[in-house]
Amino acid sequence: MFSWNSRKLLLRILPDDTLAVVSRGSTHFVGRPQLWAGALGSQLTAAWLVVSGDAHEGEYDVPAFAAFSAQMMLTLSWLLLFFRFRRPAIALADICILWVATAVTAREFARKHRIAAALVLPYLMWVSYAALVNGRAWWHAR
Repeated sequence: MFSWNSRKLLLRILPDDTLAVVSRGSTHFVGRPQLWAGALGSQLTAAWLVVSGDAHEGEYDVPAFAAFSAQMMLTLSWLLLFFRFRRPAIALADICILWVATAVTAREFARKHRIAAALVLPYLMWVSYAALVNGRAWWHAR
């Protein structure tokens, strides 16, 4: 479960009913910064692999980086909507779009570097899990 410090932080950010939903069962993993760091670290590693491969060719893949940039901005907006602004309905719409953007990023990265595409897939699973948690929080908050 949560350590005292992470629970104190979540109490400041989340309303009581969302914290109850997030902290029950296995859904408490959404608020763990270590898991977010690992998920986002794999994304940055994948982007680095694509950039380093493109640098050797002398040209950069614009569609891949447009998808990656959109995905990162949607990730930031979901984090703010769900954890900071406590808007699970809007966050649910955002994370659905984020899921599509992540799938597009994986497809675009696969054209350039297979390992980079493979590094995006765990993040896609993480977004799927976070979408389920978000949906559950929205369902209980309506």
